[in-house]
Amino acid sequence: MKRLLHILSAVMCLAACSQKPHRGTIDAPLYEVRNTKTVEISRIDLTDSTTVLHVEARFTPHWWIKIVSSTFLADEKGNQYPIVSAEGIELDKEFWMPDSGEAQFTLTFPPIPAGVNSIDFIEGYEQGAFRIWGIRLDGKLPKVNMPKPEKLAADATLPDIHPEYGKATFKVKVLGYRPDDQMNTVYLETCNLLSESGFKDGRLSDDGTFQIEVPLVQTSSANFYLAGLGELMTVFLEPGETTECFVNLRESSRRNSLFKESRDEEPLVVFKGAHAALNQAFADADMNHVLEHAATMGVDDITQSEIAGYDMKQYIDKMIELSQARMKVYYESDLPSAVKDYYLLNENANLLSGMMDSSSELAYAQTLAQNKSNEEYIRLLIAYQPERNRLVPADMVDVMNLPWAVYTSGYHRVKEIFMHQKSEDVFNAYPFLRTEGSFLEVADACLLMKGIREFKPLDEELMAKVQQLPDAWREYIEGENADLIATIEKNRKIEGYRKNEAGEIADEDLFASIIAPFRGKTILVDFWETWCGPCRNANEMMAPLKEELKDKDIVYIYIASESSPVGTWENMIPDLKGEHYRLSDKQSTYLKNMFGVEGVPTYLIVDPEGTVCWKQTGFPGAERMKAELFKAMGE
Repeated sequence: MKRLLHILSAVMCLAACSQKPHRGTIDAPLYEVRNTKTVEISRIDLTDSTTVLHVEARFTPHWWIKIVSSTFLADEKGNQYPIVSAEGIELDKEFWMPDSGEAQFTLTFPPIPAGVNSIDFIEGYEQGAFRIWGIRLDGKLPKVNMPKPEKLAADATLPDIHPEYGKATFKVKVLGYRPDDQMNTVYLETCNLLSESGFKDGRLSDDGTFQIEVPLVQTSSANFYLAGLGELMTVFLEPGETTECFVNLRESSRRNSLFKESRDEEPLVVFKGAHAALNQAFADADMNHVLEHAATMGVDDITQSEIAGYDMKQYIDKMIELSQARMKVYYESDLPSAVKDYYLLNENANLLSGMMDSSSELAYAQTLAQNKSNEEYIRLLIAYQPERNRLVPADMVDVMNLPWAVYTSGYHRVKEIFMHQKSEDVFNAYPFLRTEGSFLEVADACLLMKGIREFKPLDEELMAKVQQLPDAWREYIEGENADLIATIEKNRKIEGYRKNEAGEIADEDLFASIIAPFRGKTILVDFWETWCGPCRNANEMMAPLKEELKDKDIVYIYIASESSPVGTWENMIPDLKGEHYRLSDKQSTYLKNMFGVEGVPTYLIVDPEGTVCWKQTGFPGAERMKAELFKAMGE
């Protein structure tokens, strides 16, 4: 009996001890993942009565941050410990960052029981709230099982080009991922040889995975972006094959930590599948910021005020000088040969693209500096074009005919001009592009795709030209043309969109008349054009959000101008549920001047009272758009 009492006493003692709080101080505590670079915990004080977090904040000077009173800690069993008080920052109040952009404050919580190994810091689940997961009280981080990276041979070259039509599969697996709207955005900017570069965006699943298929006509490069990394990476994809990317989110958090030296470095990104070793080399180069070395050597972008002070020759000479300085950085780097070749080719292609834009950039900078009208900009633009054409070196376009140039983003920027204009118009504007070689063969194929892009199925004459193309190109264009014909047929049956006429109305009354029928509703106005690639990409990214908000009292108004061909416009709008206007150029110009619209897409949100409460040029992302719509609705 005594023995039983001793056992019961020991068990009760253990139970009591297990409820005792942690005690001690943990400097620079280890943690698994955080969704922010703004706040980090520098120390934790554990006492019998409190848990005190010492917080380091880093943010833009004179911008504010906030810690809300609903902030809590959570342990691995789901127990929550609500915030008790704060010192150095007032809860629920905007805290304006000082000139230094640095601040310190403490947050006090109830004591954490002994036996708890890790806690999460949760400032809330709203967009923008700070969250830090897996703060270790036991000093032990769980193991992350990253695959072993493949090594690219120092003398390896960029891959040979294999024309083949097929879909490349790109998979992402984020290790250590916690479902979070601030870390789940994925972008893949594809560089298909015969189409415009386009963003394919998506969201990580709750298990940290993402998969997308991309139609290609040959080995191609793409730019990959993951919000949790905050870095843009070059990846190579192969038709008919799979490329996998494994991301260690914990290592990303470590690299952005004030206390990164106190933690062991781990692999950040590992590639498997097609072109694994090459993709690994690019990831390592990008992640180590090799390219940023150019900036440390005084190679900076030219500011608008500097451009305004140049004449055309000085501007182009400056562009060449900076490009040569960047290339010197690449030459002298220890990058693998294949990676170095890519960046050198890309630099040359970007220089050509920059020279092509030089007349418009110079005209814009000088018009802005002198506060002149749009008419003065047009005058300067026309005046500078002949001089630009004379100054562009005759051999600049040669880079476009080099086999590996097709992998570079600069190549596709130049190529896409042929997807917006007729070839003769391009050659009239840029006579230095008129040269023999593979680039013009690509440009001719892109002109065939231009018609499909404008919702104009290819006729017999054009289809005869398609039959003369390489098999991979032919298969791709035939497939796109067949898809277009099916889409046009489907659009004839679609409902939910409406064509509207603005009618004869005074310019100053135009916008009021457009929104008047929808007073009392929240309105999203989208200034767009059918020829605008970013507009079309944005429309695709908006589609899931519109479906999500279909029960909300929101009206979508799309405004295009006469620069959008009427046939193309009529075939594109059935996929955009909402109210559609194709205004005269005079009406469109008036509205754009009225709201300071300098490019498309530009968005306005009108609240139920009829007041424009938000404006944005360029698509801000579906989550930001959702937040602004909810704000306008008062939700």
